[in-house]
Amino acid sequence: MEEQYKKTFDQMVDSLKMYQRYELKDKNRKDIVNKTAARVFQALRIEVNQEFEVLYEQFVSAESLKNLKAEYESRLANKDNRVNVLAPSGAWQGICLGIKEDGALLVQREDGKVEEVIAGEVSVRGIYGYV
Repeated sequence: MEEQYKKTFDQMVDSLKMYQRYELKDKNRKDIVNKTAARVFQALRIEVNQEFEVLYEQFVSAESLKNLKAEYESRLANKDNRVNVLAPSGAWQGICLGIKEDGALLVQREDGKVEEVIAGEVSVRGIYGYV
């Protein structure tokens, strides 16, 4: 499925490059490019929705994220990095370790204690810029 996304994304990028390359003073050419871009974006939305349905079914059937945990963590931008946790109880910093099967984010405090973050905001703003 990932190869399909890449192909659709590449088509979308090509359409946008074509749009930027021409001054598109010709209304017909502009309409063609706009329609092509709209079709590519629609195809991408359909593919994303289809993949979401597959992943959601896995989540519902397992009643947890256990079947998705490894994939999720492989894409977790902050994994193994220092993060700011802006929790209802107050702000603190730690290292993002990954997630639990219930979706809680695991963050190790500086004292070594691992906290499950289920509410609040986790960010690297102020540490590394934006991720």
